[in-house]
Amino acid sequence: MSVVTQFTPATSAEAIRWFSHKLHLETDCADVHSAQRAGEVDFVLLHVVGSEEAFARRHLPGAQHLPHSQITAERMAAWPADTLFVVYCAGRTATALTLPR
Repeated sequence: MSVVTQFTPATSAEAIRWFSHKLHLETDCADVHSAQRAGEVDFVLLHVVGSEEAFARRHLPGAQHLPHSQITAERMAAWPADTLFVVYCAGRTATALTLPR
């Protein structure tokens, strides 16, 4: 038995539930780019790692720099409570846990 077949594969129904759930937590970079090109930016794009200098050299168009260490309740209060944030960085799980708190 290989590592591939070591686990029972998910059923189609399980896969649909899993990937439908993931869509509530993630977006695709192509979807972000498409929304930007269409002028349908109904979210805030946050770049949450690195220095201001690194951000100035290279970041996604339209992104705002908010380092992980500066994500606080007070700082986040600058946006309406229903704001959708699209966060990108090298450590997405740590940041994803910080924003809701």
